[in-house]
Amino acid sequence: MSPLPSSSVVVVFLALLGFSWLTVSSESAVLAFDIHHRFSNNVRRWAEVNSWETGDVWPEEGSIHYYASLVAHDRALQYRRRGLATDDDRRTSLTFEDGNATIKLNNLGFLHYANISLGTPKLNFLVALDTGSDLLWVPCNCKNCAPTSNEDYGFKFSIYDTKSSKTSKMVPCSSSYCDRTNSCATQTDPCPYKVEYLTPNLSTSGVLVRDVLHLMTTEETKQKVVNANITFGCSKNQTGHFQSTASPNGLLGLGMEKLAIPSILASQGLTSDSFSMCFGLNSNVGRIQFGDNGTLDQYKTPLKLGVLRQKTYVAAIVGLQVGKILMVENTFTIVDTGSSFTTLANPLYTNLTNAFHSQITDKRYPSIQGIPFEYCYKLKADEMSINIPRINFQMEGGSDYPLLNPIVVIGLDNNQFIYCLGVTKDDRLPISIFGQNFMAGLQMVFNRENLVLGWKESDCSQAETNTSPNLATKTSPSPATSIVPKGDASDPTIIIPNTNPRIESFSAHARLRPMIIWGFLLAFLFFI
Repeated sequence: MSPLPSSSVVVVFLALLGFSWLTVSSESAVLAFDIHHRFSNNVRRWAEVNSWETGDVWPEEGSIHYYASLVAHDRALQYRRRGLATDDDRRTSLTFEDGNATIKLNNLGFLHYANISLGTPKLNFLVALDTGSDLLWVPCNCKNCAPTSNEDYGFKFSIYDTKSSKTSKMVPCSSSYCDRTNSCATQTDPCPYKVEYLTPNLSTSGVLVRDVLHLMTTEETKQKVVNANITFGCSKNQTGHFQSTASPNGLLGLGMEKLAIPSILASQGLTSDSFSMCFGLNSNVGRIQFGDNGTLDQYKTPLKLGVLRQKTYVAAIVGLQVGKILMVENTFTIVDTGSSFTTLANPLYTNLTNAFHSQITDKRYPSIQGIPFEYCYKLKADEMSINIPRINFQMEGGSDYPLLNPIVVIGLDNNQFIYCLGVTKDDRLPISIFGQNFMAGLQMVFNRENLVLGWKESDCSQAETNTSPNLATKTSPSPATSIVPKGDASDPTIIIPNTNPRIESFSAHARLRPMIIWGFLLAFLFFI
């Protein structure tokens, strides 16, 4: 094919982008532009001369379809400039080939898991979903891995084999993904990796490999399979709870570095640089979707990249409401789906727990070994629900972040039950960590492209879609009007579930944040 003249290249390029039409003329070395809108007669004649199919694509001028098409085009441009989802954008949203459902498994660290498929032929893995780390890893060519079956699992796990997958390739030490080159003898050696996590003696190590992750588009009427070439960890060794009750079949990092799956998908142009996760409130079911920019009616706050040295999901907390008590705060939190429960730094922990305790009428239960929560209360034998004060964090930008169910009900050995405020404290932390229990009942949107954290209440029964043309974003009521006295109808009532975790379940609750973050936190503490 002969190359097009330069002016034609400009015209065709602008047409493909959907901009207003430009024609080019030249006289006395002066460029002049005639501007035509995309559905004008001049543009249609040009398209027909150049053998473009017009047909239904070109609506009749003055018709309802004509004006609707122009409005839809303008609205799509407005949405994209604001980082919001359009119908066309949603068609490029992706999820795992086996579906977008996730499930929280209490016997596997109280984390949300998804079923993913890797390689050729496909192998399925049940991986924990972790915004606090970057690497996807699965057990592979094992030297010291979790067993493939266990009474806690209820099913058998797969083991990845680099020799069994036709599409598997080793990542050499010369790769830009390799950050442990000091452990390489030559540039062609397989790239080694090791990740250590905050939970003591919790780590994974092995080599980096490249293979296919099988995904599919989320549009219900025109779903298609998308095979993404990704780099992930062939985990030959796992330690600690990885060998039993926390991510025994792998972990999918959803962080902000280049090795994270959202980063890889965005860099390949497969989705926008954003994803969402939904966490069921009254069930253990959730959802995950890559390329989801959120909805127009979500609440939001800026992501703060300058707080820690490593990029991660950090948001600023400027206020706290616990029932009738309002407090001003000035602190930060990491939003980490790889932490089962929330850890708060002081003074935020003390402010929250003191305000909560002052509005609870039930008798406080003494501390019990094996239960990480400090504020627990005895349930009466015939008690079927719990009334607690409403808890909202006010985030930077003015939006309220609600805790829809911060309570954990625990069964004791003596056939008694207690309920606890599901937060722990760590006096060494200069920054808090919101775990999965603080995301229950919410669809969380991690919009990395626009550095926005979004959320809205959801039952997670299906993916939220953006259908409203209203560009207004929800704003929270002012503190003066959002004070709710205890016992008001808008205070939450927690229904006690039929089944509740036992004490021994909490021995393996997960904190999957890599140790490298801990080093950054200490550095942060040193300099403030």
